Amino acid sequence: MTIYYLFGLGVLVYLLNGFKNLLSSFQFFKNESRLRDLNLNLGMTSNNFKIIILIPVLREQEVIATNLEIFSHLNGDYELIYITTEKENFEKKSGLSILESRKNSLLQIRSKDSFVETLVGIFPKSLASDLFEGKAQFLDIKKYWNYIVESYNNLPTTEKIITEYLQKNKFDNVQLINFPSENGVMAHQLNYACNQISLTHDPKQTFILVYNADSTVDKDILRVFVQAIQKGEKVMLQSSLFLSNYNTFSLNFRGWILKCIALAQSRWTFIHELARVRAQYKQNWHTIYESAHVVGHGTCIRLDTLMSVGGFPHKFVNEDFALGYFLALKGERIYSIPILENAESPTSISSVITQYTTWFYGVMDYFLYYKYAVNELSLNSFRALSYSIINSIRALMWLLAPWVWLGLIIIPLFFGRPLLSFFSLLIFLFFTIFVYWLIANFVSKNPQVLGKEKFSIRIEKGMIFVAPIAYIIWGIGPTRSLMQKIWSRISGRALQKKKTER
Repeated sequence: MTIYYLFGLGVLVYLLNGFKNLLSSFQFFKNESRLRDLNLNLGMTSNNFKIIILIPVLREQEVIATNLEIFSHLNGDYELIYITTEKENFEKKSGLSILESRKNSLLQIRSKDSFVETLVGIFPKSLASDLFEGKAQFLDIKKYWNYIVESYNNLPTTEKIITEYLQKNKFDNVQLINFPSENGVMAHQLNYACNQISLTHDPKQTFILVYNADSTVDKDILRVFVQAIQKGEKVMLQSSLFLSNYNTFSLNFRGWILKCIALAQSRWTFIHELARVRAQYKQNWHTIYESAHVVGHGTCIRLDTLMSVGGFPHKFVNEDFALGYFLALKGERIYSIPILENAESPTSISSVITQYTTWFYGVMDYFLYYKYAVNELSLNSFRALSYSIINSIRALMWLLAPWVWLGLIIIPLFFGRPLLSFFSLLIFLFFTIFVYWLIANFVSKNPQVLGKEKFSIRIEKGMIFVAPIAYIIWGIGPTRSLMQKIWSRISGRALQKKKTER
């Protein structure tokens, strides 16, 4: 049991460090929000730089109308560009065959949640829910199925919804461009837009600000970015919590799991993302080899700085980890914006697994980033290798975390130490539920960190019992991602990145 005790001690030290990072992040936002309130009248004066918001979209019928209303009515001087892709039209054709393949299972489903989850990636959630409710109107099952197929065929593309909105509302600063390819990922859409922007704007005076279709921001968010730009920042990141749809989840087994997942994602932002970004920004002697990723939403970067690393990395499955890695190697500091975005969390278990599978693609590829940084960008090879090793170790820790906890709780039972198992379980619950409660309490008492006057969430008692299950689900994605990576190498087939539905 000596090895067990040493390993357990290491885990405890790791947890305490995470707890320290959590409290440090809380204090950072409290302090910065007070400073922000004192400077509300600054940062919106006439500037010689331009902020251009880019929102790449793919199958966003569920949320795009809300997004248009939010981002077309921000305060400040900015341009807004939506980037659709021909890939959506191509995938709609193949989506019909996927729908047909699920016909038998769909027609037998009796639960609305299961029905909606089966249609993830085919129908928007609200429409899938309506289709389930509409089943009662049909006595003939064939007519009901024809109704489903007809609804799919009549589903407007995201491009059509945006076009109709812009035709009704004449905006001088909002436009739509379409990436003319059936292939590619989000980075291709962004680079396509950036290339067009560089033809008409000075890259040294142009800042690209990226958001997602489900992003929700305060009307004055640009003021915060402008203040940072005026201070000389070239790369900024607005981190996200994932709690905007937290209160919509049902108070049942499935809903409790989804609530735990939402808080687990938000915990990662506070404990890991923010801690690394702030450490990388300080660039002290003990953080000189700290790199931080810049997520695909909430990133604001000067166009010439972006172009210096080849634009948004498109040769990798995910662009955010690689971009942060390259920027850190070039010595660019990433400034943490002192206000959080409140994004949505996945609304189905399958979407949770898909999301974490996709995210883990990025953290597995640091040695590919290393090769690209050295061979293509001519960046410092020693630092590049150091960053790769550090971040690969972190990826391994994420991959093994659920199974380490399982071992810490179960192994003592084989040695007749049930109290040790119970103690490990208590530490696990502290690491999950108590930290979740701290986050819920913090955002409820400090809604200004989300740019809101009021926001409140609470921990349900049932979440205590499902927390271990939610944590294991959280670990399925990375394991699945690794297996897909191995199979990709064996079969010679490229990884196919699935769109995460939130």
